[in-house]
Amino acid sequence: SDKMAVRSRTLLSFLTARIAPDVSLRGAVIATQQRRFLSPKTRHATVEKPFNVNVDVLKTPIISHFAQPFVKEGDFAVPITDDKNRKNGALLGKSAGVVAASIPCSYSAASLTDAVVLSPSAKWWLSECVNLSGIKMGLPGLAAQIFFLAPMQAAGQIMREKDTGKLPLLPYSAMCANGILWTTYGLLLNESAIWAPNVPAIALGALYTGIFYMHCPSTADWLPGTKNLHIAGLAVHTAAMLGIAKFCDTDTAVNIIGLYGCSVVVVMFSGPLAAMKQVIQEKSTRSLPFAFTIATLINCSLWVTYGAFLLDDIYIWGPNALGITSALVQLGLFAKYGFADPEEK
Repeated sequence: SDKMAVRSRTLLSFLTARIAPDVSLRGAVIATQQRRFLSPKTRHATVEKPFNVNVDVLKTPIISHFAQPFVKEGDFAVPITDDKNRKNGALLGKSAGVVAASIPCSYSAASLTDAVVLSPSAKWWLSECVNLSGIKMGLPGLAAQIFFLAPMQAAGQIMREKDTGKLPLLPYSAMCANGILWTTYGLLLNESAIWAPNVPAIALGALYTGIFYMHCPSTADWLPGTKNLHIAGLAVHTAAMLGIAKFCDTDTAVNIIGLYGCSVVVVMFSGPLAAMKQVIQEKSTRSLPFAFTIATLINCSLWVTYGAFLLDDIYIWGPNALGITSALVQLGLFAKYGFADPEEK
């Protein structure tokens, strides 16, 4: 309808205006996570030989199956067909600052459900395979929890060393802020499949932010900004969400929060462009976490399926379709450059 077309064009122009200024922020975070959380001595050493985040990619059984098609000759010192080497080692993708980049957004606009009809079992898996006293959540919500738990290892390291190194605070405060936003939005729509997966984001984001705040020096200005600025921003953000929900009618509140939330998700997905640029310049994927790329592809695919073919909702499938595109481009870089550093080949 004309109303749907106008709404879609409004969303597109709004997101386009919001993407450009912040497109490199999250990519810069991802590209430097593994190197910045180090002692001063180790950080100095990494200037000469940057850390390769994919060095153990074949040691994780599940990830290794995804990685095999992208391995090139000379990528690893051990034979890639050695099952023993493939099965031993630590999990890949423990990068600290990776935030849930696929938090859903929702509002009916397009008409894709007419093209694809999901079976009842598919609908069950996507929307209510978890049902706790009427609070339902599907596979997309479960997949999002992987991203919320990702910084746990870094938070533990911060507590042990009582130092944050040069890690940014933004991924943790952004996790909490996004959780507040989409929980409010889901409650407005009375959709537990939207708000339930984001409640852990509020709790874990607040926990990570609190741990970081306690061990971050007051003079730190690389977070970006200062730690007190992040706390103030969270307070203002929370007050704004509550104010919109309370004083605006439901339709207006849904539109405001939905548009704002979608723009944030799009910016977060656009961030890896900076990391991709570095990969192309260095001809090396050492700063591009392979496990995170795979997790993003799977997670976004679930949300696109759920949003497009079950809810017929452009505010869910639109931003996550961009996430799929970003992940596919990153996989293309792995296909081109493999996993090893140029000097190791």
